[in-house]
Amino acid sequence: MEALLGVIIGGLIASIAPIITLIANHGRWKWEAKLEYLRAERHRLEELYRETLDKLDKAMAENKYPSQMISDICVLMPKPVADRFDTWMSEKNKDATKGQQAYLAICAEMKRSLADIDEKIKELINA
Repeated sequence: MEALLGVIIGGLIASIAPIITLIANHGRWKWEAKLEYLRAERHRLEELYRETLDKLDKAMAENKYPSQMISDICVLMPKPVADRFDTWMSEKNKDATKGQQAYLAICAEMKRSLADIDEKIKELINA
């Protein structure tokens, strides 16, 4: 009888251990998924910013804005970047000085969004 009781208790312990391990690792998997998402988002935005800034520099110099670039800025980029661009597009008297200031402001918003993601990554790693 003692042997049977030992087998039953051992079986319960053996079946509970994997479940406990899954529950314990769930938080870790979730953490890793968040970290991977943030890193991927940062990379995506960095590439998009690089491509857009090249196009934007030329567009501002010629005062001709490709639809693809405008839609990328308005839809795919963070709102503060889109807002800065929208402010520039609403400018009535576009001159070179204002263009340089607007370009710098747009660049700064892009960098700020990357810095925000970097901060979220740091917080996640240090949590």
